[in-house]
Amino acid sequence: MLAVLVLAVGGFALYLQQEKGSRTPLPGVSPSGRLLPFIDPVLAPLETGNVGYEPEALNRIAAELQAAKETAGRDDQEVYAVGGTIASILQESVQDRARHLQRLVELGSPVSGLSEGGQPSDPAKSETQIRHLELAVGVSWQRNSVAYRNRVEEMWYRLLHLEQDRFRGGSASAAMVPPLPTHSAND
Repeated sequence: MLAVLVLAVGGFALYLQQEKGSRTPLPGVSPSGRLLPFIDPVLAPLETGNVGYEPEALNRIAAELQAAKETAGRDDQEVYAVGGTIASILQESVQDRARHLQRLVELGSPVSGLSEGGQPSDPAKSETQIRHLELAVGVSWQRNSVAYRNRVEEMWYRLLHLEQDRFRGGSASAAMVPPLPTHSAND
């Protein structure tokens, strides 16, 4: 009786291993390949302005990942769910970045892609006060971007593991994860 039980468990384990190994490759570009172009531009220092990414394109990718998750098989849903989580983090950071850039514009600072600078919203402030506020906005964004990058990086390695050998076109490599910013608060 024990031998039959061991044989049944062994057969079931072999069946599960074959099922796992025989997954068909998923069509299209991997979520990591679609999201990678957004990471550096979205999390870049504010000096780069509002260029290098299109929030609408990121929103479209997030919606497509959600739709793919809903139509994917049970084994494939997690790949799209993790990709969707990364897209959500990037969407949140785009909104936060826009708020920081808007603060700079209000201070009269030139921001690439938004304005050529202008008059400060409070002309009674001295140039020194304005520069101090600009630095404060930059430091605030720097802290926030590091937090976003850490969250993305945490999910990124999980996504790459889930994508491994799953997409016909492959996925982004672990070496493509952008390094954390090394700027200090004094830059």
